[in-house]
Amino acid sequence: LKDLQGILQIKSVLDEEKVQPDAPLGQGIKDALEYMLNLGKKDGFTPKNVGNLAGHLEMGQGDQLLGILGHVDVVPEGDGWSVDPYGAVIKDGKIYARGSSDDKGPTIAAYYGMKIVKELGIPLGKRVRLIIGTDEESDWRCVEHYFEKEEMPTMGFVPDADFPIIFAEKGIADYDIVQQSNVNSSNESLQ
Repeated sequence: LKDLQGILQIKSVLDEEKVQPDAPLGQGIKDALEYMLNLGKKDGFTPKNVGNLAGHLEMGQGDQLLGILGHVDVVPEGDGWSVDPYGAVIKDGKIYARGSSDDKGPTIAAYYGMKIVKELGIPLGKRVRLIIGTDEESDWRCVEHYFEKEEMPTMGFVPDADFPIIFAEKGIADYDIVQQSNVNSSNESLQ
């Protein structure tokens, strides 16, 4: 819970007005990425920061790579909160904070799944990578940059949002629909 509260207390909202060369999406997002990488380093995973836009924690050995894709950026908190959206308050057995279900909570859950496997010494026939994105809520620059620099997993899954699983989220598509009228120059109405 302390590790979960730690990541939830970081306001990791895209801040394009305050970008820096070492914080291309804003300081809060960089802080959240570093939090996860430092947590993994402390627990014996192999961490890698990929341009402060993404990173990963890796364990295991082998040619095949299982990718677990999480993200630490959040949408702005908005209005109507009865608690501090970055306080990570525990009330009535629930934790309240922006990102608790999308996607900091599931990312920490996946991290702890990896940590349990590692601590139990369960032999793995492949590498396992928790890939940490930072721009899933906006333009996916994290994923584009990450896969320009790093290998594509052989297989993977995304622990994002609702329990027990979302099985139909395949990406985002934006479309412009343009309708052209068949009205001729004499302004005849369409029939």
